[in-house]
Amino acid sequence: MKPSKMNPLRRACAGLIALALAMASSAALAENPGEIVLDPGAGALSGKGATAASSYPAFNWEMLLALEKTRLGQISADQGAAPFSQANFLDPIVQLALEFKLSPEWGVYALSQARNLSGGADNRVFDGVDAQLLNLFLAYQSQDKERSVFAGKFDVSFGEAWHRVDGIYSGFSEDYHYQGALGLGARRGWRSGWGKMALSAMAFKRDHGITRDTWFAPRDELRAQADENGLANTPGLRSAGLSWELSEMPGVDGLRLNVDAGHVAQGIQGRRAMDVAAATLEYKHQLAQDTELRLYGELVSARGFDGRELAAQHATLSASLVAGRFVWTATGARRSFSALSGDLASQGMTPRDRGVAVALTYASEAGPVLQAGVARQHAQGLAVTQFTLRAIWLWAPH
Repeated sequence: MKPSKMNPLRRACAGLIALALAMASSAALAENPGEIVLDPGAGALSGKGATAASSYPAFNWEMLLALEKTRLGQISADQGAAPFSQANFLDPIVQLALEFKLSPEWGVYALSQARNLSGGADNRVFDGVDAQLLNLFLAYQSQDKERSVFAGKFDVSFGEAWHRVDGIYSGFSEDYHYQGALGLGARRGWRSGWGKMALSAMAFKRDHGITRDTWFAPRDELRAQADENGLANTPGLRSAGLSWELSEMPGVDGLRLNVDAGHVAQGIQGRRAMDVAAATLEYKHQLAQDTELRLYGELVSARGFDGRELAAQHATLSASLVAGRFVWTATGARRSFSALSGDLASQGMTPRDRGVAVALTYASEAGPVLQAGVARQHAQGLAVTQFTLRAIWLWAPH
């Protein structure tokens, strides 16, 4: 079981990709203390629009530091013995976001990260820490913020629960989030009688070159794992995605709808191509001056899931109550599988997964953000309870 990642990049291109071209604040703790992100794109670092500069080129940065304590316990297996009885982790996470503005519209953006990259369930304290370049791209954003184009290395995600759900749990949607894609794309926003709309499109391939390597140690096992579970290693931009978003609807304050559709091309080892569709519904309602209710729901359907002859459908539901500097969150997720050929048993799969979690987040006046949560997940015949404590600090030169 993996704890949900802190979102390395804000939702962009209307939720199709986690590329930092979003127009919202990158670390707006007062507005959203449960969502801690670094967003190196299109003036989002400061959360104040385009970088204020008297001359260009101009440089900006933000750094995020987190310390995460995790305990895995109450482990059981449907059949046979559990692979481990318990595990305890203490891991640091460092992210550095850079913004190099060539002009008010053009910029180069980068995000790097240092954390434990070894994975596995072995007990560890600051073990296996290495660093990677997550994103490096060139982007243009019009002054009215309604038109964007970008090209370079970025993340791709279908659905948003992996980073939109506050706390430690985001269902199973990380299976549709891929770090390390090379490609290009564009976004166009406009106003209509229905509300604010945005349409995004992109083409991409996996990053299989030097920019995906770690910095300090050989990670052959990570490369092998990425080859098996990552984006298809196609020779050209054969994977693609399309996204549509509707928000700011007249008479319906706080409601946002997003629909994604994508194709991840067949790649190495005869990997099956995967088609994905995702729908997201998010609602925010102000209950009092400092109190807000947030509801989030997501449905994802994928064929060719996990490189197998499978179809998968997952649903995530989450509710958060924001009260001043506190955020209480409860989340539930369910995923089901069906075989496209043969049967699930022959592919080593069980027909359904499920999980629940509760989390509490506190954004202190002094700066650190504290999170605590517990999640119970039953995935592929293995049940695990996860306890997580997390402290997060953000530095910025503004």
